[in-house]
Amino acid sequence: MIHLNVRTAYSLLQSTIRLEQYVLQMTERGSRSVAIADDAFYGVPTFLSYCQRYEVKPLIGLRTVLRLDGLDVSVIVYSSNETELKEQYRIIQAGGIEGRTTMPLIVLPENWKASDPVHRRRLYHQLLSFVDEEKLWLGLPAPQTTEQVQVLKQLRLMREELAVQLIPAPETRYMRPEDVEGFRAISAIREGDVMSNEDVRQKGLHVRLPSEMNDWFTTEELSELDRFEALIRLDHLPRAEGAIPEIPDADQKLKRLVGERLKAMELVKEPYIERAKFELEVIANTGFSSYFLIVEDIVRFARESGIEVGPGRGSAAGSLVSFALHITEVDPVHYGLLFERFLNPERVSMPDIDLDFEDERREEVVSYVLSRYGHTHAAQIGTLATFGAKAAIRDVARALGMTLEEGQAASKQVKAGGLDELMSSQKQMKWFAGSQKRQQLLRIAKQLEGLPRQSSVHAAGVVLSRQPIEEVTPLQPELEEHVTQYNMKDLEEVGLLKIDLLGLRNLSRLRKMEDLIRESDALFSLKTIPLNDARTYRLLARGETDGIFQFESTGMKQALRQVKPTEFEDIVVTMSLYRPGPMQFIETYAKRKHGMPYQPVHPDVEDVMRPTYGVLVYQEQVMKLLRKLGGYSYAEADLVRRAITKKETGTIARERERFLQQA
Repeated sequence: MIHLNVRTAYSLLQSTIRLEQYVLQMTERGSRSVAIADDAFYGVPTFLSYCQRYEVKPLIGLRTVLRLDGLDVSVIVYSSNETELKEQYRIIQAGGIEGRTTMPLIVLPENWKASDPVHRRRLYHQLLSFVDEEKLWLGLPAPQTTEQVQVLKQLRLMREELAVQLIPAPETRYMRPEDVEGFRAISAIREGDVMSNEDVRQKGLHVRLPSEMNDWFTTEELSELDRFEALIRLDHLPRAEGAIPEIPDADQKLKRLVGERLKAMELVKEPYIERAKFELEVIANTGFSSYFLIVEDIVRFARESGIEVGPGRGSAAGSLVSFALHITEVDPVHYGLLFERFLNPERVSMPDIDLDFEDERREEVVSYVLSRYGHTHAAQIGTLATFGAKAAIRDVARALGMTLEEGQAASKQVKAGGLDELMSSQKQMKWFAGSQKRQQLLRIAKQLEGLPRQSSVHAAGVVLSRQPIEEVTPLQPELEEHVTQYNMKDLEEVGLLKIDLLGLRNLSRLRKMEDLIRESDALFSLKTIPLNDARTYRLLARGETDGIFQFESTGMKQALRQVKPTEFEDIVVTMSLYRPGPMQFIETYAKRKHGMPYQPVHPDVEDVMRPTYGVLVYQEQVMKLLRKLGGYSYAEADLVRRAITKKETGTIARERERFLQQA
């Protein structure tokens, strides 16, 4: 039996229902369909994935208001197709229904005078100006209080008077009757108040059993649930028509721009020409030329505005096109970086270029992107903060009326493993066993741990869309900025492409240092600092690196003293090896660098391993060895590299056999 008025934890601080637990329980009860009716769509992609996993039909409802002559009537609208889902997106952004709709609509009798027959008739006829009669239902509450019994009676009178359609829609906020405690706590946290055990309206809002529904509603009323369910035929989110705004003649514009930039850098020579042709062909075939032009435009704006831009990070540094466009500042041909790590023609996935800007001026870049591509096609990415273990303890302590000192003392019992680890430790549990209120605190906090608490804006992400973005994701209604309700992962699932615009404090510091130095040396530039300065390498070799990003830890200083770098590649190797696992090879690399003889594993691998003295340091070296010894293409080698990094044992075993056969 389906429940149509279910708010989940994604109606922030209004429910404690966890999606997977809810979908699973309804499946175990034999339901063929599961419905939600949140006031926001943060959880819709997750809900659909659980429905697919447990093989049940999803019904996506939106709890909102219908604006009627100054009265906001509480309603739930359900989307039966993709067009209506997009209409729900628009309603979320508008904050309510203001015009006619084709969606099935359930009116909740929460703030209108059901007991006044004149008011009832007038309201019902006004509703018919917004929705067709066959798509309009009045939701029946569970008759658990005197008021609800009276409302139920009056609604049934309306059916006799006006032939209106009635459907069971009891308010549902938590899974089991005993979960009322957690719901009371989360309600108190929302209101900034102390929990009340007296509010009878908070009781009985659990997911009802079929026997309870049969006791409250008639056979005719319950049969409406099946008829309503049959109207819904939507089980997926619509995909974006294109990942990013399309730039006319993007392939030719990108090719021309790359050629001009390579010529300006005096790199119109082999192997640069061949590499550029290959990359441009892959980019064009995968449809990402517009993406590169957009990223180039963003970086150019920042540089022309005097905003410090990072040199590039991650696999994007393996792209010569990125280097030519000044998106990155690392020459991938010179340093032996591979394009296939960034964009693999045999496993097309969204390119991911992270852009770093000085943190004090990052907002200027975000504003430029939003204005350049318009609020219709660009938005910042939303995210949800959840109740951590310590925060849940502190919030519930306040809701229970405990003192600030008691709440702090309780949160101090929580360690890195969260409440599960705490509850398995006799030592930590000893504090909570000190009183019934402390035990209640822990019990309720455990119910809330991990639930969404509040919405916020992703620290870096911006998303672009070829079609109007409100057709692909709902947007936050209460914020002036355009912010998506779907998170970064969900947006990628529907086919949108994110761009990370990160703010780095160190870039702000570097710019300020450069400005200070220019007061005495007007020609100084960070870009012209030589990479072969002997005094700098002597300083690094002594481990005198306080305040230098990634080099200031005690362990890294020790590694630098061992390696005693004399060239830039030594610095890169040291940083690459200084992590769990490879760290054991730092001493080997250092000794070989300073003259300890070593025997190459095989003559055919010496040219790949020579730069790192026979120590396998880089993922690019793995790919080159697979190509040289096993006959893999770089694209195939990248797939093996990914399997190794993700520890996909099945793929590794298959590729091992292939490698041994071909080597």
